[in-house]
Amino acid sequence: RSSSVVSIMAEQKQADKNHVSDAENKEQENGVMKNAPPIALSSSIVSKEEVSIVSEILCSQLQSKSINFKLLYNSKTDGDTKESFHAKCADKGATLTIVHTEFDNVFACYTSVAWSNSASQYFADDTAFILLLRSAFGHAQQVYSIDVKNFKDEKQFNRYQGKAVYHNVNYGPAFGNGQDIGIEPPSTHTPAAKSWIKSGYAYMLNGNALCGGEKFEGDSNTKRRYWFQYKSYEVHAVDVA
Repeated sequence: RSSSVVSIMAEQKQADKNHVSDAENKEQENGVMKNAPPIALSSSIVSKEEVSIVSEILCSQLQSKSINFKLLYNSKTDGDTKESFHAKCADKGATLTIVHTEFDNVFACYTSVAWSNSASQYFADDTAFILLLRSAFGHAQQVYSIDVKNFKDEKQFNRYQGKAVYHNVNYGPAFGNGQDIGIEPPSTHTPAAKSWIKSGYAYMLNGNALCGGEKFEGDSNTKRRYWFQYKSYEVHAVDVA
C-alpha cells in the first residue's frame, strides 16, 4: 500500500474522530448526551431491585425508553417540615415521591405537575399515578391511576381527573380529591401529625393496602380514611429521556 494512500486514510480517520468530538461537545453544551446511560434512582428507602421495578413501571406508564432521576428532598436529612419540602421541591418539574410508612409499606406517587407554594389548589394530571411498591401484607406491586372505567359516568371521571394533584402550603405532597393521599409533616402545633390515605375515591385505592396497618381492611369500593405516620419520604425530580 502506497504511503500516499496510508496518509489519506490517516487524515480521514482523524477527520472522522474530530467530527465525532465536535458532535459530542455540541451535545454536552446543550446538556444532552444521546448515548449517556440513564441516571439511576438514588434512595435510602428502596432496594436496588425496587429501583429497577420503579424505573420499568415509570417507563411503561410514561411510554419512555429511559428515565433520569435527581434527589430533591429527603425528610430525614433535609428537615422534616412543610417549609423544607416546599423550598426544595417547588418549581422542579415532574417528580416521584417515595413514602416509607410506619408499617413498613413503601409506595410512590408520580406527577408531571411541578409542586408550588399555592395556598390551596387542585391540578389535573392525566399522567399521575400511585404505585404500591412494598407491602407488609404481602400484596403484589400495583399501579393505581384515575381510570374512567372506575366511575359511573364521564362527568364524574372528569371531576376526579381535574383534582389529580393537590397543592397546599401547609402540606407535603398530596394527591386526589379530598385527598386520596396527604403527607402532613409535623409542626409546632401538631408534633405528632399523621398522614393519610383514602380508599374508594379518585385513585380507587384498595383499603389500607397502600399504607399498611395492623391488618388489611376494606377494598376499593369502601370509602374510608386510614391514618399513618411515615418513617421518611423522598422527592425525586424525574426527567423523561
